[in-house]
Amino acid sequence: MPKITNIGIFEKHPNLDDWWVSPSVPVPFCSGKEMPINIMDIADDEIVDDEFPQDIALALHSFFSLNNDDRLKVQPKVFKNYKENEDLFTDDENDEWGNYLPRLQESQVWNYCSPEEIYVDRSYENEKIYIVVRFTCEWEVEHGMQFVYREGKTLTRVSPADGNLHD
Repeated sequence: MPKITNIGIFEKHPNLDDWWVSPSVPVPFCSGKEMPINIMDIADDEIVDDEFPQDIALALHSFFSLNNDDRLKVQPKVFKNYKENEDLFTDDENDEWGNYLPRLQESQVWNYCSPEEIYVDRSYENEKIYIVVRFTCEWEVEHGMQFVYREGKTLTRVSPADGNLHD
C-alpha cells in the first residue's frame, strides 16, 4: 500500500478506481480536525515502491505546514464568499436572507462553516498538484465552499465547492 511520511498509508477507495484514501489524520490548517485525505486519479502504475509521485508528497507536506493562523488569514476571502451569497438573496425590495441566516460580520464567518474533506488532484491545464479543502457552510448549504491551494502552498481560489481547480 502506498504511503506518505507523516500522513500514513493510503488504501484504494472502495468505489472509485484510481482514488486513494488515507485514514483520518489531524489537519493543522483546520485546527487539528481529523479528516481523511483523498488522492484522485492516480493509477497503480504511477506508484513506485509504495510511494506516490514526488510532487503529490511535496504538495501535501507543504499543505500540512499551514496552520490555523494561515486559515484565519483567508477570512476576508471567506467573508467575500458569504457576501456574494447574501447578495443573491437580497435586493432593494426583497430580503430573504434575514429569514435564512443572521447578518454576519467578517469575524463571525468561521462560526458558520466547518472543514469537511480534503482532495488532492492534478490539473489537466498545467499538470500541477492542487489541494482542495471543502467546507460545509450555512450560507451555501447545497454546495459548500472550497479552498484550492496550488502545490499545497499558494491559495488560488475560494469559491463554491464546484470541484474546479481554476476559475
